[in-house]
Amino acid sequence: MLVSVQVSAYDFRVGGLCYDILSQDDLTCAVVAGDEPYSGNIIIPERVTYGGQTMTVVAIGARAFYEDPVTSVVIGNSVTDIGYYAFRLCSSLEHVTFGNSVASIGYNAFEDCPNLTDFVFPSTLRSIGRLAFTGCTGLTKVTIPDSVTEMGSAEFHFCLNLKEAVVGNSVETMDETFGSCDNLERVVIGRSVNKIMPATFRYCESLRTIYLLNPVPPTVLEPSQFTQQNYANATLYVPEGSLSAYQAADPWMNFYSIKEFETTDVSDVEAAGLSVSADGGNIIVENAHGRVSVYTVSGALVGSADADGGRVTIAVPGRGVYVVKAGGKAVKVSL
Repeated sequence: MLVSVQVSAYDFRVGGLCYDILSQDDLTCAVVAGDEPYSGNIIIPERVTYGGQTMTVVAIGARAFYEDPVTSVVIGNSVTDIGYYAFRLCSSLEHVTFGNSVASIGYNAFEDCPNLTDFVFPSTLRSIGRLAFTGCTGLTKVTIPDSVTEMGSAEFHFCLNLKEAVVGNSVETMDETFGSCDNLERVVIGRSVNKIMPATFRYCESLRTIYLLNPVPPTVLEPSQFTQQNYANATLYVPEGSLSAYQAADPWMNFYSIKEFETTDVSDVEAAGLSVSADGGNIIVENAHGRVSVYTVSGALVGSADADGGRVTIAVPGRGVYVVKAGGKAVKVSL
């Protein structure tokens, strides 16, 4: 007698999401791929209850949303790990809200998500895997926080519309990080970066402003990645007292314009002069660079705009408290 047994690729399903049990003792689980593609707006909860047990959601599994037509993702505050290929080729994905416990983003996790426009990494993030955001052509600004100590390579390769990037103070080596970002105009490189590998800035012909926070010139393993156009058109800002060191170091000596600046902190460079205020039904942000986003206190995106150092006005739906994220800072404002 033949008996038909249905084999499931996941352990259980709750609220439209599928889960694998990671530890029965610790009652932890991970969101995984289901029988059908996920779609629309996804909210990953902190806890789920199944079979009379409440489990903590601590991870998004490998390939969990691979190629699925999801449009936005809110990641619960209990999630610490995002697996490899988790959101790869999610061509409709526009917004990601990271929870405040995410520590690692796996390799190729968000590769080729062309409509992903903005996100803010949490201060808990420790590692970003190889090719994690490569091909995300909708991104215009990225800020790698000081908490990140480990990076793979080519994380933002071929982000063709990326204009501004910040590398925090704990990263030591950059490896193909912004290769082929041909619209990248402004970059801030944290004070621990001491080695820049080949192709990190290859084909970044639009570079106009480079802040280097390390008083010791980083070693560049492929000086030819900078072009004569970079040397002629970009201004290199270096910490006060280190001008002569950069003027004597290859390839930094080749930049026509090298200037000293006083601050040695990424957040100071990013938020210098930033002003946030409210006027009627609008939030006014001045002196910001890159992406400016306004959220409700519950994390819903109200509006966003790109800033070039001038004045940005974003309309909000009514009176209340909003969170403005710009220049690597999050500021609350009340109307």
